[in-house]
Order: sequence, then C-alpha cells, then structure tokens
Amino acid sequence: PIPCVPVPTILIIPRLLVFVFFAYSLGPGNYKYLFVFIICHGFLMMVIHYILSDAKAYLRHGFFSFLHHMIGNGFANIYVHNWIRTTYPPVQHVSTLVRQVVMDLVILTENAILLGYALNSNITELHDLQLLYAFLVMGLHLLGLVLK
Repeated sequence: PIPCVPVPTILIIPRLLVFVFFAYSLGPGNYKYLFVFIICHGFLMMVIHYILSDAKAYLRHGFFSFLHHMIGNGFANIYVHNWIRTTYPPVQHVSTLVRQVVMDLVILTENAILLGYALNSNITELHDLQLLYAFLVMGLHLLGLVLK
C-alpha cells in the first residue's frame, strides 16, 4: 500500500525549508532576523484574523480574553492556516473560505520572498542549486495547496 501523507505536512515541510534556507543565508549568528520575521508574521496574522473573524466579539468578554484569542490565532498560523476558536459555538459566523485563501496567499508570498532572498544570497550551497530548491519548495507548497 502507498503511505498516506497528511496535507498539512506537505505544506509545513516547504515552510520549514524556507525558514532554514533564510536563516542559513543570513550567515553565522544572524538567525535573530528569522525570529524578527516570525514575530512580524504573527502580528500580520493577528491583523488579518481581526479583520476576517469574530475576534471583535471577544472584546465583550474582556480584554484578556480578546488578547488571548488574538495572540493564539496570530501565532497558530506560522506554518499553515489555523483557526483556534476559544468559545463553542463560535460567537458569529464568518466565511472561512475567504480567510483561508487570504492566509494561504500571505504564506505563499512570504515563502517566495524569503526563498528568493536566500537563493540569491552569496551562500554557494544555496546559489549552486537555486533552480532545484526553488522548484522543490514552491512545488511542494503549491501541491499542498492543491490537495487542500
């Protein structure tokens, strides 16, 4: 039998490869910029989550509840789209298709930018196999989106 690979795994592997390539391309000791990117990504996802979800309703439950909901959902989307609901049933109905498409496009765009930066760096190991890495990472990511 053919082993079944979960679709999120097909999306997480290229994201991890992009992070590794990006950190490697920054040079020794400069991986802190990867952390800065991940924190900025988390805040961007918080803003998108606020716009495209029922997060506004959590303010009625108190600021701590709102903050917990926003931070949890902002950083849950580092690798793939996730929506963590902290109340059941959800406070209001929000279309998840638009949200998924927007967040998947953001992650795809970030992957392309970070990969482009890494592959055009002066790191010989990345530069020599530029085309292979680009097709592997972006191909896996696109395959994961199609299978999703």
